[in-house]
Amino acid sequence: LTLRGGELVADNTDWIGVTRTLEPLGSWTGRRATVLGAGGAARAVVHALRRLGLEVSVVNRTRERAERLVRDLGGRVGTLDDAYDLLVNATSLGMAPQIDETPVPLARLLPGATVFDTVYRPLETRLLREARSCGCRVQDGLDMLVHQAVEQIRVGSGRSADPARLRRAALEALARP
Repeated sequence: LTLRGGELVADNTDWIGVTRTLEPLGSWTGRRATVLGAGGAARAVVHALRRLGLEVSVVNRTRERAERLVRDLGGRVGTLDDAYDLLVNATSLGMAPQIDETPVPLARLLPGATVFDTVYRPLETRLLREARSCGCRVQDGLDMLVHQAVEQIRVGSGRSADPARLRRAALEALARP
């Protein structure tokens, strides 16, 4: 929330973080994405992916939540059996204390696909390790966090921030116990 012209204005920077993380990885128009989760992070991911031109399917343990998300933002409810070019984990699986868990069995990872885990602590989740081992391109969640922060700084102060500098600071902070 920021005060602009005497009014409170709400902004969401999560989808911008997703977009700026994925744009350098190439064109996504017409490609297929599977998004895991149907909470707040997943909503931002789906919004960003649809803006990037991807066909989106949402997989969630509670089908009703996935249905609500796609009804609100577009896409379709899918399964882990769906083909994808991009797989995005927008759940907390893989984050402490569940660092040994993964939302996708190894057999469901598609070699050549990109796997993006929005989790950034730990930086390399089990999902990313397994995806890399079977020939996937991987993307951790730290860039999403950094690009969200860059946008938050811009919205809140009107100033620009250096993403590389913020990433270095985040890596230093994550290295602390």
